[in-house]
Amino acid sequence: MRRVLKFIVPVMIVVASAAAATGALGNGTSRPEPWFSAVYSFDATRGMPVEGSVSYIVLRRKPGGTVLRAELRGNIDMRAVSTPLRRGRYRISAYQRLCNGNCTNISPPSHACGRDIRMPDGRNLSARIHVRWTAANAEDQPHCRINISR
Repeated sequence: MRRVLKFIVPVMIVVASAAAATGALGNGTSRPEPWFSAVYSFDATRGMPVEGSVSYIVLRRKPGGTVLRAELRGNIDMRAVSTPLRRGRYRISAYQRLCNGNCTNISPPSHACGRDIRMPDGRNLSARIHVRWTAANAEDQPHCRINISR
């Protein structure tokens, strides 16, 4: 539980700050816009990339175009993103690109997963993207999983 809070608390701070900055909190005259947030967590029990990795999240409206495309670098414990989102159907995709020597030269996408989601009217939605570091050719092990909570 402590590890989960370590990932969720920074996202909630970002969401609350953004909501306050846009006036979504407080005045009671308008309904707050719902937020979508996604947080990465990693399982390094089987090792992890020595040279690092870059995380990606893509959110597409169905039907429609790309709503969010985020490249997340840096501290592996703080890879998170949030955005206001209208009611509707979406597809979230997540993947990693491993660093080769350094992160200016990165490998093709790996450890990928995706999931269809439905953003409810007036309610926030959170995704937890869990990546298990394994060899890219280990077909018997899932590399990525997305859990949704409302």
